[in-house]
Amino acid sequence: MTDVAAVTDRGRVREGNQDRYLTKNAAGVTLLAVADGVGGQAGGDVASAAAVEALASTFEFTARDAPTALASAMRAVNDAVLRATSESGHATAASTLVAATVRGRQLAVANLGDSRAYLVRGATAMQITTDPAGELPNSITRFVGDPRGVAPDVFIEIVRPRDRVVLCSDGLTRH
Repeated sequence: MTDVAAVTDRGRVREGNQDRYLTKNAAGVTLLAVADGVGGQAGGDVASAAAVEALASTFEFTARDAPTALASAMRAVNDAVLRATSESGHATAASTLVAATVRGRQLAVANLGDSRAYLVRGATAMQITTDPAGELPNSITRFVGDPRGVAPDVFIEIVRPRDRVVLCSDGLTRH
């Protein structure tokens, strides 16, 4: 069993908290995710909530290839976010999403946007994900809720005993 802890805080920049997280264990797999509404825009909370709910319901815990299953689920999440934001009247709202699976010693991480994953080994934190930055400062080019479709980046690591995986939104890394 993988030990899991989660916390969210609205921080000092925004009035509301658009961060959502997911922790779920099934079939020997731990699924973790953090979603964050993009840019604090109206409906970001709808987008981030739809992202984690859709990920929880579409990820195939029994799939032999967790990285492929994670990427597939994130593509389904994009469609779910588009539906949810359209139905809520916030059709342009979007969310970042970083998700990870742990099965045995294999860690698979997928991301869209600037929410990040870190592997903490001993006293060293290594960033696993990369931020898909746009031309403007603090802009992102990939997110869930993109009508053009998504292709998440997927990273695979082998974890060791006492390693820690940290998923976080830009509220932790930027502010």
